[in-house]
Amino acid sequence: MLARQVDYSKLPPSQAPAHAAGILWNMRRIGTRWQVKTAASTSHQSRAGFVLRRVATTLGAYLVVDFLVSMPPPDPSLVQISKATLFSLHELHVEDVVFRISMTIGFWISVGVLVLCMNNLGAIFAVLLNISSPEDCLPVFGSFLDAFTVRRFWGVTWHQMFRSLLTGHADLIVDNCLPFLSRHSLISRYMRLAIAFFISGAVHYRADQLMGVPNNENGAIIFFMLHALVIMAEDTIAPVVSAVLPLSVRRVLGLFWVLIFFVWSTPAWSYANTRVGNDAASLLPVRLIGPWVARYLNAS
Repeated sequence: MLARQVDYSKLPPSQAPAHAAGILWNMRRIGTRWQVKTAASTSHQSRAGFVLRRVATTLGAYLVVDFLVSMPPPDPSLVQISKATLFSLHELHVEDVVFRISMTIGFWISVGVLVLCMNNLGAIFAVLLNISSPEDCLPVFGSFLDAFTVRRFWGVTWHQMFRSLLTGHADLIVDNCLPFLSRHSLISRYMRLAIAFFISGAVHYRADQLMGVPNNENGAIIFFMLHALVIMAEDTIAPVVSAVLPLSVRRVLGLFWVLIFFVWSTPAWSYANTRVGNDAASLLPVRLIGPWVARYLNAS
């Protein structure tokens, strides 16, 4: 979240420990050779302009979250276990499909704007306190128009806050358990991919446990492992698709493909959280438009 580009070879010994500790908070490794793929540069923004833009963006995102958590909870019948099915889709009604689409979109918007708010708050204070410069605080998300494959969604568009953590542990496990495998081999690369997604699933699984999701309904690991498998499948057919379709067509069809896949896979994870019924509004320290929305909904 917080970063400052530093040439460590030129640091005086007294400053090296502090900058080394800062790497722990530089989760996207910005300014290092391990920097993750990210969005447009902020190097041409002045400090004041950067702060004003981030404050405006954060306020807008906060209002979106306030609005979403003000919505009434869904009908319990729409989020029961059978409605999150991955394979018995023929048993779903039109109402279930419409809800599944809207719930999936709403779920990812909610998660995205929460991540945006937290990241922007850290960046704003870091720049104001001169801990970081604008060029060190790259946008947390890439363009969603670039998410025309599941791999690109996770590797280009979605936030990369935990990428170094996940890939680092995956490298550690594969390199130590299977040292005879070449890092460039297909088996090695896909084992690292699967382990990284499994660790992510395990982290989210534990987070859901803490929020009260029963173990037998917790679909976090299933969700993330499905995405690892689909990325492998995408890689397999990508050469054929690239040879047949131009990039412009692949982009359009790919965006629909990613949306369909997320609508199919997300309920296996997200519906359980909805069934628990935790009050999401309690996460917000201040309600700006929530009371007005609730009053309007009650009146209608």
